[in-house]
Amino acid sequence: MDKKTIIIFVACLASTPAGWADNFSENNTLDSLIEVALERNPAIHAAEYKRSASEYQAEFAGWLPDPKLSAAVINLPRTSLSFDETPMSGVVFGLSQSVPWPGKLSAKADIASLDSDIRAMDLAARKNSTVRLVTHYYYDYSHWTLVGTVLTKSMQLVENIIKVAHIRYSNGDGSLQNVLRSETSSARIENRVLMARQKAMSALVQLGQLTDNPETIDDTLAPVLPPIPQKYVEMPSELSNPILAKVSIGSAVAKRKVDLAKSGYWPNLTVGVDYRIRKNIPMDAVSGEDFLSFKIGLNLPAWFFARQKNQTSAARQSYLAAQADEHAIINSVERQVADIVLALQSLRERAEQYELAILPQAQAASEAAQVAYEVGQVDFNGFLAAQLDVMNVELERLELLKQYHQQTAALSELAPDAQEVTR
Repeated sequence: MDKKTIIIFVACLASTPAGWADNFSENNTLDSLIEVALERNPAIHAAEYKRSASEYQAEFAGWLPDPKLSAAVINLPRTSLSFDETPMSGVVFGLSQSVPWPGKLSAKADIASLDSDIRAMDLAARKNSTVRLVTHYYYDYSHWTLVGTVLTKSMQLVENIIKVAHIRYSNGDGSLQNVLRSETSSARIENRVLMARQKAMSALVQLGQLTDNPETIDDTLAPVLPPIPQKYVEMPSELSNPILAKVSIGSAVAKRKVDLAKSGYWPNLTVGVDYRIRKNIPMDAVSGEDFLSFKIGLNLPAWFFARQKNQTSAARQSYLAAQADEHAIINSVERQVADIVLALQSLRERAEQYELAILPQAQAASEAAQVAYEVGQVDFNGFLAAQLDVMNVELERLELLKQYHQQTAALSELAPDAQEVTR
């Protein structure tokens, strides 16, 4: 593993998902969901098992191949199959060991160790992804639940307006059109309440799947959309996360595979010993003494102009592909982080406008329209539109809050070192 990979690897291990919960320390509900998800999510369990399996594989990857034990009976006369007719007959036990050319086993060990590092990065990335998804769907649930609350309150207000419209119509001071318009607005709001309820339940289903705990996730979950902090998020000078660490380690694996392919030009050695058990036969010069035989051999890479050459060329191309993939993924992550940082800045500024200007102005316009309507200075349509404007502004503000916190979670996954600064 090169120096760059080691730095990224250590940085990723140090940035655990538990640190993410600190960003939402004011929200115990979200913290609890994240804790349960990290403990129970089956995808995380699968990644943990894969990492453990790769660690076991790395333990023996650089070992010698298993030795071979053989037994044979040799040089028996065809007609009698007797051991005592010729001194050449006997029972032979052999033991041999294949010894790969120096460098092959170390390359295999390095590749297995790097593969284990990749599985560790997969686990870290899975945990980070789970935290992001839990955060995403929790704020989705909170948003739609609060949207339903705003819509319900607005529907109650519109129902009061409907009563007034009916009274005025009965007294001859209003029109049937005003009654129908207000009833249509109420029906449309009720339809949006139903949609918000469905969206909230869908988010709950997702949370139940992520926490592997669907029976305990219900609509009693407390919805929270924290206010946006008065700070900007700056683009980090250097990115470090498990995704980037994984592709960097993948390049290192591809490089070692090139070394392994090159070593295929060199033969493997085989050493062995045979022990022959003999019988004492008349005229035997050594009176039936057992024999020992020692041997050494090697495989001949006879097709190195075809097989080994193509294997090495293929490994080189895979290494180049891994480097290109690493470059492309780094560019992609940097672009995503830059987009998220810009989006967070825009969302913070827009939310500030809603808090300081748009929402107060809409509320003031609604109050003024109500007073004007009561004294006959504003028609019914203007009065109803002013009330609905307040509702829509509140819904737009909730949407901004949701997007901000979801984008913050996405940024924490890709750039856990991103800093908030006051400007």
